[in-house]
Amino acid sequence: MVTPTGILAAPLAQLSLTLAASSPFQTWVAAADAVQAEQSIYLIAAPEDAVAPYCVIDFMDDFMRKRASLTTGMPFGGTGSLSLYFSADIDSLLSDTDAAFTFLNPIGAIIEDLELLSGTVVAAGAPYTTIDTIQLLELGGTGAVSRKSGYDVLGAAFSLSVNHLS
Repeated sequence: MVTPTGILAAPLAQLSLTLAASSPFQTWVAAADAVQAEQSIYLIAAPEDAVAPYCVIDFMDDFMRKRASLTTGMPFGGTGSLSLYFSADIDSLLSDTDAAFTFLNPIGAIIEDLELLSGTVVAAGAPYTTIDTIQLLELGGTGAVSRKSGYDVLGAAFSLSVNHLS
């Protein structure tokens, strides 16, 4: 696997570390810790054999580098949007309402935790991703999902506007 580095790819890895550090995300993917939780996070795309629940982190269409100050020698910082796509299998015997809340309750807790983690500093000294806005882009309900071995596959896509991508 190629390691994401540099001003374009590193933001994906940084958001992956932030998401993996989320206690609700760890619970949702049944991970013992952040290292194990990262096994349920995919960058750019999930493989066909990905085991749900999982999350895919990808680029959106915007990216901008801006100097922090007009003073010569000041560093540039990055801004842009990254996407999070959460996917989970939900028991098809659940009612539509119960299936929706079985999926949405933990996703909501993960989003709330990302808000708390945003911009805080980890033990290694690097900050977690600084998130400015979180927007729900798409929510796949039970009426519009594919069947997979007796389960409903539910998904939610979010756009995260992030700062200081470098």
